[in-house]
Amino acid sequence: MENKKSRLVELLKKREKFHYIVEELFDNPFKLSEKEKENFMEEHKSDILELKSISDEIADLKWDLMTPEQQKDYLEKYSED
Repeated sequence: MENKKSRLVELLKKREKFHYIVEELFDNPFKLSEKEKENFMEEHKSDILELKSISDEIADLKWDLMTPEQQKDYLEKYSED
């Protein structure tokens, strides 16, 4: 469990270096034209893929660190019936 917590902290810090991607593509959606967005995504493709991988692992770790009751509450809140 402690190993998962330290891994989560490590990944959260690592994810910070990719904040420029979020700023560029999502913080101000009208900042870039569609062509500029496409160019940015192509130029930073490897970083975007790494960010996605990190985000997926963070989500998995957060889930694993939840108690069974927290997991149940989460599923009840966010799952579609």
